[in-house]
Amino acid sequence: MACCRCRGHVRCGNGVVTGMATRSDMIWSLRRVAGPVLGACLVGYFAFHAMHGERGVRAWLKLRQDVAATQAMAAAVAEQRRRWEHRVRLLHPDSLDPDLLDERVREMLNYTDPGDIVILLPDPPPDSPARPGRAE
Repeated sequence: MACCRCRGHVRCGNGVVTGMATRSDMIWSLRRVAGPVLGACLVGYFAFHAMHGERGVRAWLKLRQDVAATQAMAAAVAEQRRRWEHRVRLLHPDSLDPDLLDERVREMLNYTDPGDIVILLPDPPPDSPARPGRAE
């Protein structure tokens, strides 16, 4: 007969020799282990999703990269807009820049001065960007 205090030891303090652990001893052992195992599983689950989840560390790092790229693109677009606004201001009737007007007339109408040296460049293929050196 097993002593309830020794939980499966071969010899208990009362001198009673016990055999195999009983069913209640195994259930008691499982209950002792179940809590920490369940806690470890929960910690692992939340740690995994904190790193790889939809709002985890990896998603946060990717979002920071996307924000940096978007800010760089916004700065480039703002600079391009500033250049275009400057060119439009130069074409305004109140402050017409004669050099800019001359440049546009020559480009649009293919005019040249008698002293100009003309270098003809071949047209770029349709899928390539505009000629290098031209400000858009």
